[in-house]
Amino acid sequence: MRNDTSLPLYLLLFILPLLGAGCFGAGLDSSKDGGLWYSSDAGKTWAQSLTIPTPTQIVQGAHMDILDLATDPEDPQALYAGTKDRGLLFSYDGGESWMRSPDQRAQRGSVQAVVVDPFDSCRVLYASKGKVLRSENCSRSFPDEVFASTADQQEITDLEADWFNEGTFYMSSTDGTIRKTMDGGDNWVTIYRRNQAISDVLVGNADSRVLLAGIHGAGIGRSADGGATWTLISDELKLYRDAGFVLGFDQDKRGSAIIARTRYGLLGSQDQGATWAPLELLSAPREVMIDALALDPNDPNHIWYGVANTVFESTNAGGEWSVERLKTGRTISDILIKPDDANRMWVGVHRIE
Repeated sequence: MRNDTSLPLYLLLFILPLLGAGCFGAGLDSSKDGGLWYSSDAGKTWAQSLTIPTPTQIVQGAHMDILDLATDPEDPQALYAGTKDRGLLFSYDGGESWMRSPDQRAQRGSVQAVVVDPFDSCRVLYASKGKVLRSENCSRSFPDEVFASTADQQEITDLEADWFNEGTFYMSSTDGTIRKTMDGGDNWVTIYRRNQAISDVLVGNADSRVLLAGIHGAGIGRSADGGATWTLISDELKLYRDAGFVLGFDQDKRGSAIIARTRYGLLGSQDQGATWAPLELLSAPREVMIDALALDPNDPNHIWYGVANTVFESTNAGGEWSVERLKTGRTISDILIKPDDANRMWVGVHRIE
């Protein structure tokens, strides 16, 4: 049996693109409804949670727009948040409080993606527009600009680390390329090129040689050899209209399940991205834009996704869904599950311009 809220929610989400996200923010102070939202019960209840101590006061981050969330693979208490115009934030106490780097470059600008080296917790890379900056001292400074695009309007969309091969990272961008470094970011080479933007790249948790690339309008690029060769998965996605517009991926800790977020809806794979099938959602295919996605690291049947300011949760791989709406007029940008405790999770929100 489906959740009783499915009919009114469906109508509400159908109307949203026509009215704009602001309709959800009626009666809310739009300058204080942003930042991070935290749940300690797997998304059943939510509260704002973003405070930043400074030498003189505690700053509330409710005005901030969050673009990306990440965690340290070796330390679940270390969390990172990329903001729209306030640089990089990080927490070493499991999200109880957040800090900014003393490096002024890391305190401003847009941060689209953050990744922590799985072999060195003090090595952090983040993407700002068409640049990648690197810290080797736990975010105290970011002296190394390890990549800078020469193309106008190019933006980096994702950064990912290879958990098996030390020093190996991947970068995707709107110019249709995936680049790879094998020396911690000092040198990058292009390993995949398309005419369409690459929205996301995934490094398989079952086998780090398996790479997936989300392509805007063309499907999914797949490599089984660390990017040396690629195949394009497109024909089977044509069975699901607009599934070729791939927005992002997530997977469980073992890589036994991978889910793709597409304009059609959610597609799942149980063979490391070789084949795909749709998940059943409360909304009909193509009728909502799925803004964020997360899987329980230890249970691939436990899924969350975000539409506008609403979080959907399923504990049986889409058989049933529960619904919780955040008290914000902003749109969910990312969902982060604490690796060692799936009851604890964070949602970042941002304004859609």
